[in-house]
Amino acid sequence: MQRKSQTAMEFMLVYGWAIMIILLIVSVIAYFGFFNINKFLPNVCEFPAGFECIDWSINGDADTIELAMRNRLGASVDIVNITLVNQENGCVDINKITVNNIEMPQPVTNNEFFKLKIECSGGLVSGKRFRADPVLNYTYIATGTSHISSGSLRLLIS
Repeated sequence: MQRKSQTAMEFMLVYGWAIMIILLIVSVIAYFGFFNINKFLPNVCEFPAGFECIDWSINGDADTIELAMRNRLGASVDIVNITLVNQENGCVDINKITVNNIEMPQPVTNNEFFKLKIECSGGLVSGKRFRADPVLNYTYIATGTSHISSGSLRLLIS
């Protein structure tokens, strides 16, 4: 009986050391960034029906977020404001927001492309993943009614 227990103990020690060495190697590789999943995650710029996100750019050095969008609501609207909620690696503070390089509110006709530019004061770090839920406030020009459209941004900061 003692021989069986000695064999079992040797078996556990040998394989225990092997598993510990493998875990050590994997943790060292992970520590030095070889398993950086940010490279593999897709970029996401989504808004509900009515606003189409065409293109985007986030510049960590200039602290700017640019969204190229299209009005697909079927009517002309005034873009009144945009806020960023639930931020991760985002703007510390928003300095200025423009639509087509003009401060808001700015009219956008149906099916028109427009560029939202958000200038931040710090917080955008190159190489990190930016996450936020933008809330776009707009008003129908014909009726004067105000609406809110919430989107989703998951982008790599360049």
